[in-house]
Amino acid sequence: MYKILLKYNFIKIIPFSDTFFYTVTLSKSIKFTKELVNLNYTRHSPFKSTNIIYQTIRNKLMLWYYEDSIDSTIIVPESYLLFKELQKQKKDAIYIIDNTKFKVLVIKSGELLDSFTMEKYDDNIINLAVQQYQVVNKIDIQKDEYQNLYNHALSNLTLKELYKWQHIDLDIKTVATNIMSSISYPVSVLLLAIVLTNYFHSNSLNSEIEVLKEKYVTQRDKNINIKKDIKSYHKDIKKLNRFIDEELQFQDAISLTNNIYDIIKEDEKTIINSIGISNGRMTVRLQTNLNPIVYLNRLNDSKSLLNVVIRNTRKIKDDLKIITYTIDIQPLKETI
Repeated sequence: MYKILLKYNFIKIIPFSDTFFYTVTLSKSIKFTKELVNLNYTRHSPFKSTNIIYQTIRNKLMLWYYEDSIDSTIIVPESYLLFKELQKQKKDAIYIIDNTKFKVLVIKSGELLDSFTMEKYDDNIINLAVQQYQVVNKIDIQKDEYQNLYNHALSNLTLKELYKWQHIDLDIKTVATNIMSSISYPVSVLLLAIVLTNYFHSNSLNSEIEVLKEKYVTQRDKNINIKKDIKSYHKDIKKLNRFIDEELQFQDAISLTNNIYDIIKEDEKTIINSIGISNGRMTVRLQTNLNPIVYLNRLNDSKSLLNVVIRNTRKIKDDLKIITYTIDIQPLKETI
C-alpha cells in the first residue's frame, strides 16, 4: 500500500539530514496532542521556522524537528524507518551508515537514543556518543547495504504505523477515484476474439496467432494481479474509512484550542496550564485568581462545547488556584 501512498503524495519520507532528533524521558504516561507538544518542546528546535512530528514509545517521547512545511498526509522520518528495521537485530550499538553523509543511529535496549548526521567521519563525535550512551559496539553499514535496509523498511510499513504518522485529514473518496481512473484493465475478451478470427481465416496467420496468445496470457496474468491489488486496496480503504468515522468526527484541535484562549481577557491574570483532547472530550486546566464560575459561563457560551463541568479546584497560594474543567466537544455534523 505504501507504493500507492507515495505515488499520490500522501506519504513523505523526510530525509535523515533534514531533521533534528530530540528525546524526552517521561515520568508518567501522557497522551500528547500536537498543540501540547508545540507548546512545551518548540524551544528545543535549532530551526527558526519549526515543524514537529513525534511518537511515544513506553516512557520515551521522540521528537523530530524540521524546517520546511511538507504538503503530505503522512510524514515519516527516515531515521525512524531505519530504527524500526535495525531494532530487529536486537543489538545495543552505534550504527554508522556510509552514504552521501554519514548517518548515525544509537540504539540501546530496543530504544532510539540519538540520531544525527556527519559531513565526514569523525572519531571524536563517535567516541562522545560511546561515552554518553555507554554503547561500545559500533556497526558500519555500507551504501548497498543501506539501500537494501531502506527498501526493506519501507516495504514493511504497516497500516497501523502509517496511522501513527497521519497529520492531515484524509479525503478517501478523492484518493480512490484518482487511483481507479488510472487503472486500465486488459481487453482480454477482444484480444481472444481477434486470435480466433485470424486462426479460422488463414493458416498462414498461425505465427501471428501464437504471438497474440502469448500477449493474451501475459495480460490475463496482469489482470489477476491487478484484481488482487484492488481487493487489498479496498480492505485498506475500509479500515481508513472506519478510522475517519471514529477519529475525525470532531472540530480540529487548533480551533478548539483557540476557543479556550478566546475566553481569557487581556487584563486577566489567567494562564492555561494544559489542554488535552481525547475521544470527543477536552480537559482544560487554568491558573487564575478569578471565581471558577466566570470561565464556566464563558465556556458554556461556546457553540462547539457542551456539558462544561468543574472537575476540581486546587489552591496554590494567596488567591491563585488551578481549576480543572472537563468539556464535551460538539460533533461537527451538529454544528453545521
